[in-house]
Amino acid sequence: MQFDDDEEPDMKTLLILDTLKKNDPENTKTVDLKDLKQIIREIGVEYTEAEIYRFIEQLDPEKTGFVSHDLFLEIMGPFVDLTALTADLSMAFRIIDKEGKGYITEQDLAAISDILGGFLDEDDVHDIMLEANKDHDNKMKLHEFENMMSLEF
Repeated sequence: MQFDDDEEPDMKTLLILDTLKKNDPENTKTVDLKDLKQIIREIGVEYTEAEIYRFIEQLDPEKTGFVSHDLFLEIMGPFVDLTALTADLSMAFRIIDKEGKGYITEQDLAAISDILGGFLDEDDVHDIMLEANKDHDNKMKLHEFENMMSLEF
């Protein structure tokens, strides 16, 4: 999916695109409809078999067996519950660690904050990293992220 220079995807879009990318190892930018049931469940949508088949008819009226990521996002996006998606902390971690390094830096936190409307300033980002990064290597690993996200404020 292409975004204008001044347009940033929201968190729901990023999480859906991450799931699509994970299920598209050859980077064809399409969804194999054989994988649709699994993908729908991964993005936190619960549907019956009959409902899934109706979606397939909507997504692939020519019966090619594939649908573009853009069309999938357009049709399925409104049905996705962001709360269910963000409950999966490892998925959220992968979204923030978009380069797949296995850790999150202050720059990664600042970038996701900017995408979500700039709710954290530079000092906030630094404080979060100091608090969460227990081994003080400036790299927040998944277990540190999970611990931070499970804290009650």
